[in-house]
Amino acid sequence: MVRDVLTAMHKLAITIIPVAVMKPARFAGYQGLPVLAKGAQMETYEKYQRKASAVANELNDISFNDSAFCKAMTREHKTLQQSFTRFSLSWLRHCASVDYAGCTDERNEASHAISKEIMQACEAAGIEFLLPYV
Repeated sequence: MVRDVLTAMHKLAITIIPVAVMKPARFAGYQGLPVLAKGAQMETYEKYQRKASAVANELNDISFNDSAFCKAMTREHKTLQQSFTRFSLSWLRHCASVDYAGCTDERNEASHAISKEIMQACEAAGIEFLLPYV
């Protein structure tokens, strides 16, 4: 799934940014995945791994307060709130997926189970997670 997303991002990027040279990525699990060469923005797994680690470090802080974070997010620009909601829904969709199920243990089986239930309930109710990009 991650490979599909990264490949789609790459295809989109090459339609927008002219790139003369393509080279394969060199990181574990994603060999052969094309990345943009010099002169273009590097949209690679490593970039997103760094961002995920930064978020994980914040969430791992014992003083992290979900409620305070949500209140603070309401003061952000409306477009950023929309992007954050889109990201949150994407995370739930991923947690519900078979890809995530293969990565679970006792600590996060509940995340997989509840995400699956949320996605199934939304499908049954005909709710789609199509948020506009504004």
